[in-house]
Amino acid sequence: MKSLSPWHTNAAVCAQAFIKLAEIRQLAKTFGVNFSTNESRTRTRPIRFACEAIAIIIISGNKKCMTQSTDKLPASHSEEHMLGHGFYNKHSHEQAKANTYALPLIVEATNRIDFAQIGKEFRIADYGSAQGQNSLLPMKTAIAQIRARAAKAGGTAIPVDVTHTDLPTNDWSTLFQTVLFSPDSYLAGESNVFCFASGTSIYQQIFPPNHLALGYSAITEHWLSRKPCNILNEIWSVRATGQVHETWAAQAKADWHAFLQYRALEMQPSAQLVIIGSGADAEGNSGAKA
Repeated sequence: MKSLSPWHTNAAVCAQAFIKLAEIRQLAKTFGVNFSTNESRTRTRPIRFACEAIAIIIISGNKKCMTQSTDKLPASHSEEHMLGHGFYNKHSHEQAKANTYALPLIVEATNRIDFAQIGKEFRIADYGSAQGQNSLLPMKTAIAQIRARAAKAGGTAIPVDVTHTDLPTNDWSTLFQTVLFSPDSYLAGESNVFCFASGTSIYQQIFPPNHLALGYSAITEHWLSRKPCNILNEIWSVRATGQVHETWAAQAKADWHAFLQYRALEMQPSAQLVIIGSGADAEGNSGAKA
């Protein structure tokens, strides 16, 4: 999660303001992803995207590999970074509230995973973790459901690996202090649960193929991989016009395309990906500009 530094505020684009539901459907088709709003259909590898109170499902039918590229990353990581000393943890209460939409979806997603296919450990990815505070409850919810399923089946508790991902310039020190020492941590009172981190952009491949059983991401995908151009006399990108607007829209679409392709590559056959994101109306207004 990037900070809103004064010289990069117009990089804070909400991708969902550019990409409407019909466009998500069309983007999905371009790389073999089937889109459905019928949750009763049984397919492989559902990707759940919750926009505010509306849940939709994108079903991935295949995996197309992409070569990892860094040409879309910012030229200087030092120019955009997460403010340290727990700043985001202390000032992201509204983002934390978005997790309440995710909790029942996490339980449902965990129930859909075929434990016979995941191997000897249950691997979870927390995409866009920031400083960790807002990840604690979702991860705790997932682990509790994993334990409940194992107990119901009469088996032993399977080891659980949680990998938090964010940019290299994230405040990783605060994240580890939060996860390791917070009384609200998903590690508290648990055994056989292990915490890891990866400083890799969500628009690149982060894990080996067929690696993950469960992915989670909340209030992350509105950040683009780079600022494609400057916007004169404006700090909110969706207010751009003409070619500048089209340039930002193209970047948002390309990033969403890359995100889905890499996640499909990383997921195991029965894996589930739960995404919580802010929404926008037909005019691209999300309410964040008010």
